[in-house]
Amino acid sequence: MYDGFDLSSMFIYSFTVPGTTDILSALRLQSLPHGVFPEPNRTSAYIVNSEANLYIPLSDLYRGRFPNDFSILITAKINISSDGYLLTFSDIMGQQKMAIKYGKRLTLEYYDQNGLPGPKSPGFKESLSDSTWHQFAFSVQDQQVSLFVDCEKLSSQFFGRTKDPYVGVNLMLALGPYFARYGAPFQVSTNGSAF
Repeated sequence: MYDGFDLSSMFIYSFTVPGTTDILSALRLQSLPHGVFPEPNRTSAYIVNSEANLYIPLSDLYRGRFPNDFSILITAKINISSDGYLLTFSDIMGQQKMAIKYGKRLTLEYYDQNGLPGPKSPGFKESLSDSTWHQFAFSVQDQQVSLFVDCEKLSSQFFGRTKDPYVGVNLMLALGPYFARYGAPFQVSTNGSAF
């Protein structure tokens, strides 16, 4: 069983069309689906074990296309020395189009219609795998991706995507990897709040 992190909130904020998407509410964690349990040590938090299957069609959340400029805000406690995928967007062929990867580095992997920046998606040297609660966010605007940790902007990097990037909504959004080849299921505890 994989037990890489605990979650307390996860939101996507769009700059193009102002709005916030509460991912944990969209995945209906509050209804305690199979494999999800209340977290006794944190208000409005959940424990998600490896039996949980938490995914939703992205088209249920966005019409037409995923926003070009956006932020993803997460509150999580990542276990020491763990690594994996926290959030993934995958197409029906199992290809990841966007993902948040954690471990020795934090990376927002992103594949636009031309596959950019793809494997060259910039990673940040910061590791949050320290069994401590952190709030962190990736913010993408134009050709820059910035990392914020505990309300402090740590750094920005060149993102290297197409000038008019496109990520469709014919994808599955999943907590962790949607397809097993990208990693094992994980155990997590989470709670939701607003972005």
